[in-house]
Amino acid sequence: MFHVRWVLAGLLILPIAELAVFLAIASEIGVLAALSVMLATSLAGAAVIRGAGRAARSRLRACVDASTLDAGIPGLFTLLAGILLLVPGFLTDVAGALLLVPALQRRILATLLRSFGEARSKTAAVVELDPDEWRRVAEEDTGQDPKQVTLAHSCPPASPVLATPPESGSSASRVKEEQ
Repeated sequence: MFHVRWVLAGLLILPIAELAVFLAIASEIGVLAALSVMLATSLAGAAVIRGAGRAARSRLRACVDASTLDAGIPGLFTLLAGILLLVPGFLTDVAGALLLVPALQRRILATLLRSFGEARSKTAAVVELDPDEWRRVAEEDTGQDPKQVTLAHSCPPASPVLATPPESGSSASRVKEEQ
């Protein structure tokens, strides 16, 4: 909820800031020249969006031809940059031009992934179980010897592992291997 307020505040302040910047630039270079620059950047934004669409179509066709599902979204920043360039205003034009820089795209993506990773890592990594809450799946489900069950799979056999609750209650769960 806190982030939504900042986004809404930014959307309300953006037109006022764009108008102030336009008036400052128009007073320096003239109103007609400022309008011409805004028109040119809007046309450039339309061209960027058109190029991003063509690139996305060609990547999708290549993935379909190769029978893979890994299309990805590498042109997302380019599309966003085109939209920002298309919107009239100098501040959005600067933001759109910066989003076209590949190094900045990688840095923004890394920052976003890092922030999503931190949100996921806040969950507990250890689950405490009482002795009656855990069971050995291979013995109960098949009723066979665990060594025969592991040989029936294509995976390499592994030593059986049991999770036991802590003895003292002061530490996390311990893993005990059968010998």
